[in-house]
Amino acid sequence: MAGDEASLLLHRGCVRSLLDKRRDGTWIALRGNRILALGRGLVPRRFRSAPALDLKGRTVLPAFTDAHAHLLRIGLQQLQLDLRACAAKEEVLRAVAARARALPPGRLIRGFGWDQTAWGEAFPTRRDLDAVAPDHPVYLERVDAHAVWVNTRLLEAAGITTGTPDPPGGAIRRDATGEPTGILLDRARDLLRPHLPDWSDEERTAALLAGAAACRRVGITSLHDAALSAATLRLLHRLLGEGGLRLRVYAMLHGEGALGEALPLGPQVGLYGGFLTVCAVKLFVDGALGSRGAALLAPYRDAPGETGLLLMDEEAIARAAGRALAHGFQVSAHAIGDRAVRETLRAYRRLREAFPEVGAARLRVEHAQVVHPADCPAFGDLGLIASIQPSHATSDMRWAASRLGPERLPGAYAWRSLRRAGAVLAGGSDAPIEALSPLAGVYAAVTRQDTAGNPPEGFRPQERLTIREALDLYTRGAAYAAFEEGERGSLRPGALADLTVLSADPFLAAPKELLEITVDYTILDGAVVYAREGTD
Repeated sequence: MAGDEASLLLHRGCVRSLLDKRRDGTWIALRGNRILALGRGLVPRRFRSAPALDLKGRTVLPAFTDAHAHLLRIGLQQLQLDLRACAAKEEVLRAVAARARALPPGRLIRGFGWDQTAWGEAFPTRRDLDAVAPDHPVYLERVDAHAVWVNTRLLEAAGITTGTPDPPGGAIRRDATGEPTGILLDRARDLLRPHLPDWSDEERTAALLAGAAACRRVGITSLHDAALSAATLRLLHRLLGEGGLRLRVYAMLHGEGALGEALPLGPQVGLYGGFLTVCAVKLFVDGALGSRGAALLAPYRDAPGETGLLLMDEEAIARAAGRALAHGFQVSAHAIGDRAVRETLRAYRRLREAFPEVGAARLRVEHAQVVHPADCPAFGDLGLIASIQPSHATSDMRWAASRLGPERLPGAYAWRSLRRAGAVLAGGSDAPIEALSPLAGVYAAVTRQDTAGNPPEGFRPQERLTIREALDLYTRGAAYAAFEEGERGSLRPGALADLTVLSADPFLAAPKELLEITVDYTILDGAVVYAREGTD
């Protein structure tokens, strides 16, 4: 192919470079897996013979990146009960009862997505499940993936009784008599794992492929997989080696325990033609706010005796992160509550003293949902990435005030405050916990409203982002968080040819219209890998 010969031309549309308006255009030409040229007005003669996609007024953006999601879990939703839409406990129980009727006695019933805040604050109990599935072990993950609801049969199989102590970093919820209720938080879930059949390689492979297909449908060509296990990583190597996945993956290895296997290999960047990078480790500092596992500086407003679960303190974070940094790995710390964020920031500050080049390591704080205002400036001082999920704010706003109290709300889901402090913001979905669609995240960031438009003024509207800032979360910010801003995140000659084609221009849409925009095409590595049904 000649140096200026295009392999694909997209024309008669709006091309948003996300650099500046002067670099936007009406056409873009690709050559192989790179952007060759873009411009406005008439297409140069030398590109006119290339295979062409008539945009018919559609808008081209840099392809979306989800900076925090769980690829395997996205695909596993097809293999277990999906409880995310259940608005009442009775709906969950009906789904479990139906699955029990369909399975032989003794077979495990799995599910994901229940949320007790949708039907009231009280946690459900094992007795609820015993009534509808007495002959099956039942294991249901809460929507935040930090708590499980199980029945008596599974508790008995695991030997969990009144006398079982809470493990470090976990909690077994109990009734007034000390009996386990069937709710286990964070590391208490590990007591159950030896008694659960693992997903087979065939099931995991199918789930990874399904998850990648789901990404392409919403315009995502790259995903930062938050907490990837060694077993799943091996399957990714196999799938990408065979060319079957068609998704770029930036892997965050799961927990401090992953370092032993990863460190001897060192960072692995751009494997399989730029489709897999393994150079980050994710540490878990606390649990989740919805299950009251997020570590807070002061007790929960709606549970005065509880401050959450601190899984790692400053010393433990600094020790694990120091090992990772010494071997060239990026560190991402899951920190939701204000105490967890503070412990993380203190550890990162210590690391800057030990590693003068730590700023180049682009340390990340995953979630950063509750930040004490006094700690906000540290994000800029330390050059940190705040890896945020805008949809968490609009999902949690129903109960955030009652759980945190008015004194902590100024630091809750404070995306604009973090940006003003100098943090680099990267955007993700945390799917399957929230909807995978980046456009849903953009809507949440811009409006701070649910899909029905509530509250009319927005939840803490002073923390809204502009449409440009919100799109940057899933393009330029996410690329920067993975050291990929030289290759991805904006449209310019020489960049990777990963594009998302939208039905309308989000810059011109009213906020309520953002949810009506569709992804019509997804282009990965220069090839169309998704076309919405009915597009022409």
